Amino acid sequence: MEPDVGRASPLGVAVLAALAGCTGKGDAPELTLHIAQGAVTAASPDLGAAPGLVGVPNLDDDDGDGVADWETPGLSGDNDLSVLEVDLGPWPARLTLSGDTEHLMVLQDGKVILGGVEGPTEARLNRGEVDDDAVVTHTLQVMYGDFLARGTLTVTEIADEGEDADTVSLALTGAPLILNHHLQPAEHVWAISTPQYNRDFINVYQDTLGDAFTPISGVQYDYDPWLQDEFEFATLSAPDAFMGFIIDSIRNGQGRPGDGLDDVAEDLWVEPDMAIGSWGQGRANSFDYFGNLEVSPPVTVDGVVYPFGRVYYGAEGRYAPKQEMRDMLDAQVVQAPFFYTTAWLTVGHVDEFQSTVPFPSSERGWKWVVNDTNAAWDLLEQMDPDTPLTRYALPSSNYQGHDIDTVGEMLEDQALRALNDDLQRDYLDPAIETFKAELGLTDDDIIRMPGLFEETGFGGVAALIPGMANLIVADVGDGNTYLFMADPFLRTNASDQSADPMITYVRALFPDTEVVFLDDWALYHMNLGEVHCGSNVRRTQTEDWWTAAAHLLEDSE
Repeated sequence: MEPDVGRASPLGVAVLAALAGCTGKGDAPELTLHIAQGAVTAASPDLGAAPGLVGVPNLDDDDGDGVADWETPGLSGDNDLSVLEVDLGPWPARLTLSGDTEHLMVLQDGKVILGGVEGPTEARLNRGEVDDDAVVTHTLQVMYGDFLARGTLTVTEIADEGEDADTVSLALTGAPLILNHHLQPAEHVWAISTPQYNRDFINVYQDTLGDAFTPISGVQYDYDPWLQDEFEFATLSAPDAFMGFIIDSIRNGQGRPGDGLDDVAEDLWVEPDMAIGSWGQGRANSFDYFGNLEVSPPVTVDGVVYPFGRVYYGAEGRYAPKQEMRDMLDAQVVQAPFFYTTAWLTVGHVDEFQSTVPFPSSERGWKWVVNDTNAAWDLLEQMDPDTPLTRYALPSSNYQGHDIDTVGEMLEDQALRALNDDLQRDYLDPAIETFKAELGLTDDDIIRMPGLFEETGFGGVAALIPGMANLIVADVGDGNTYLFMADPFLRTNASDQSADPMITYVRALFPDTEVVFLDDWALYHMNLGEVHCGSNVRRTQTEDWWTAAAHLLEDSE
């Protein structure tokens, strides 16, 4: 039997200025559903079509009991539900819930009346003891238990015999999980502080960003510096709710659960309206780390608009993120993931050779940056071959340097040149063609960043010249957009950036932004990572997916 809801005291009653004593439907109130976007009636059903009433999956833990709020419906103070007001017509109405009912609930007065695991799928709303021409309003709340949980709530008048009844249908859509891209304003930047190795790195971040940057003590997290690899910020949003989300990798601080950075997300960010989730089982490999998970800015590809960009990652055969992670990303639909081979890299992360940057003077407002070995050789050949390279000259033992004393020694290394020529032909040039196709780019949308690679002895290659494409974009509200990238140290005096021809060249590539070069040599570069690998950024979502990306959901049900 359907639950009988609101029999004695309907939640809201208002008397219409109607003809006294009327009992016919033509003069009676109209069955109307009110959602954040407007009203839905039988005569005006458009807002009821998908996505309809949208909400955030209630996956946070407002009361801190270790259980997601979805599992404890009716929690006092829970603000992550979407409000639906039902103005009844002249008769009671039947509610029918269909679709993914296990991940949808309808509540009234804190009690579940529809949905959930093995919950009812029908309920009744009554008018109570009021005049026929009075508006009776029932306030309901809809709770979502999963990303893009979808269903339909059908409201049907239970008319008197012989009377016509209205039916109003309302699509229900849980928010997709949306990852951030580099055109979104940066709210805050973090990096791990290990003073004996990265004091200058931290100080420049602090001096440039001020209160928008926070160093995290390395002592607390086993001196694990790879903040980008451990987690990814994302968002869940709806017209009347917002939730931050942290995708926590299964990396476990490169060790066992609890090691290194494994607990940093829970310690620093998980709170009401900030949820966390992980996907994948078993031991992580480097492809599961989130330096290997990136998002483009908005693109149009083959006529299809992706207003939140496209997710991409590195993979090749068995070298790939866990299937559970890939399935989750695919299921979000609106960012249409793709991948490119990264197995040629020792670490295997897609951020090692490419990124995206704001570029206000360009037609699309941003450009794609990719490492280019030919550009590096061209620049080196313009330098004095006798230029001492004090950082590169340090011994390769103990991860200090590269045993390269001068520019000329780098240029004369035929094996090094052959390696980089092969990488350019076999991987970097094909990457350009893949990203042009997947992101709808033209040659004018691409910045070729000088860079060289070397073999590491662990299989694959890593950056020889600190990888400047492995960068952070931060626009923190002071009117400036900053690009933070690795100092290439192609000079004799390590402290004099103005004397570095590579820095001069790269700054000229980005006339619209301020490029800040960080000393990441000891802690990051010599351990096969760069600036992006050691930093993380939380960003502000600037679009409403239920309007901007609704077209992408139409064929995905």
